[in-house]
Amino acid sequence: MLLAKIQKEHPNLRSYQEIGIAAYGEKAGVLIFAVFGIDLFGAAVIMVLLFSDSFSTIFDEVSPFYFKLFICSLLLLLNFLPLRILSISSFMGIVCTTITFLVIFIAGLVKTDSPGSLNSPMPTNLWPESWMDLFFSFGLFLAPWGGHAAFPEIYMDQVHPESYETCMNTAFSFSYTIDLATGCVGFLMFGFLIDDEVTKNILTTPGYPSWIAKAIILMMGLLPISKLPLACRPIITAVDGFTSAHHSMLRQSLNKVAISAVIFGVSVLVTSFGKVMALQGASICFTVCITFPVLFYISIFDKQLSYKDNTMLYSVVAVSVLCSVLGAAAVLVK
Repeated sequence: MLLAKIQKEHPNLRSYQEIGIAAYGEKAGVLIFAVFGIDLFGAAVIMVLLFSDSFSTIFDEVSPFYFKLFICSLLLLLNFLPLRILSISSFMGIVCTTITFLVIFIAGLVKTDSPGSLNSPMPTNLWPESWMDLFFSFGLFLAPWGGHAAFPEIYMDQVHPESYETCMNTAFSFSYTIDLATGCVGFLMFGFLIDDEVTKNILTTPGYPSWIAKAIILMMGLLPISKLPLACRPIITAVDGFTSAHHSMLRQSLNKVAISAVIFGVSVLVTSFGKVMALQGASICFTVCITFPVLFYISIFDKQLSYKDNTMLYSVVAVSVLCSVLGAAAVLVK
């Protein structure tokens, strides 16, 4: 919302990085690119891991390496599509997420014995068992909200930008409801046996109808395909700018190949979905989603903000930084 307010007043600012440069200068632009690049890059790696983990559970005779290679090769092709088409695919991602939750919920209802049943829930706890668990959860809570660096480009690409705020309210409210419901249902079904992906628990637990596994695999296949190119687009835009590739089709193509190759390489080296989620959420998402946008807003609208506004906004920044530090420390310790 704050990023869009900045763009409404300064329509020449078309990307997250340009907003940051307008707020803090050219030198800050490199740091801002590095941080939001890691955010989106981490989100892309998470999608690749989700895809390979899901398919490897069913096709255990096939190495996860080949699933990662397939999804990253497909990403390379999708990176050449315009943003308007990719936004349609993003809606497909929302549909996939919703269907996945419904499948998880139905799986819990049809199974009568634990683990994996809502009819016979596993033991759970309302409060974290330790402060470290609480801090670790900070990153997990915020990780689904990553990718804020893509929103300025989405705002500029909207046919009706005046509907942006309504779109954000609707999309985030819906996503939060689905995320919360999935977490609650998954914890009730598997308790302390819960894996870093509840879908992985269902795929490896006997007692479910065969169509449950097929539906989950289908959704977990379509979801990364719909989200990956959107996460990559701001990185591509920034890299094209750094390499002066805006007027060279060959250089733009090489940049797309390089980005897809790096995502593939990192996904092969990193295998822990949960830790990547938590570390990305704690160390990066707080910064990109909360700290930077609020600081940009304060800097650009400095003369229009009251003392009360500044106090509130700086308090939000302080809480965001604290959560980021505690969350990252907990991930590294665990």
